[in-house]
Amino acid sequence: MARHGIVALLAATILGVNVNAGPCKPYSSAALSSTVTVEPTVTGSSTITADVTETTDALQTTVTEATTDVTDTTDVIETTITESATETTGTLETTVIETTATGTTDLVETTTTEAAIEMSTAVLVPTTTTAAGPVCEPTQILVNPGFDDNNNGSPWILGPGASVSQVNPRSPPNFMYNTLTQSSTSSTISQELPALGPFTYELQYYFNLQTAVNGRGFSCTVTPTINEQTLAPGQTLTDSGPYGFRLSSQSFIAQDPDSPAALFLTVHCQGTFNTVIIGIDDVSLTRVCQTVD
Repeated sequence: MARHGIVALLAATILGVNVNAGPCKPYSSAALSSTVTVEPTVTGSSTITADVTETTDALQTTVTEATTDVTDTTDVIETTITESATETTGTLETTVIETTATGTTDLVETTTTEAAIEMSTAVLVPTTTTAAGPVCEPTQILVNPGFDDNNNGSPWILGPGASVSQVNPRSPPNFMYNTLTQSSTSSTISQELPALGPFTYELQYYFNLQTAVNGRGFSCTVTPTINEQTLAPGQTLTDSGPYGFRLSSQSFIAQDPDSPAALFLTVHCQGTFNTVIIGIDDVSLTRVCQTVD
């Protein structure tokens, strides 16, 4: 488009010259060339296009070789390990690294210095502490042991045939009546207790043959039980005696000291009889604390 503009300009210029021309000298090519350069912008644009098309720039790359000086470095690793009563073996591992720079291999020399490991071995002396056991205090743990606190025997639990009576007790006013017949040959009273612990207990109670109706050749016993642990029965009572209150006393340690307990006193009769009444009075269950000299 720039070249077409120049041609048009030249044509217009020539026509103008012809119209006003007289018998003068023709214009020289130098003057025409001076007129062409009136549009410096167009000429500059044409020159830029020509330069881009016809000129090739060569890129020159200068590679500068970097020389790396490797200085031998010695790293001293100081390690302090403190352990209690443990033998420790420390192993130092050394890794050799090769560094390659522009075709040149520099070997990095690593100097390994063994660090002196100071190990202090502490001797642990085990200390045994004996926990103090529960304190033993002599205590009678039954409630209403003589059946005198009330007329229903509470907190004793009375089974069939058991009742509180005031007829001929060992210690007034009350004692326990256990009535047995051919249709009911056993009678039980019981009281619930806390866990007895690892202590020794002494169980005592008094019993007697109170009444026997048409009894010939019978025998009766009173057997104590702590949960499922059966203790020795008291003396056997028969139709021929003994008569009067008899003492039964024995010591024991509960087989299950950590569980709540219950004391059972069971009267059992066998043989020939219509009715037998066995009396029980003054029951005690005492924690016994023995002194070791």
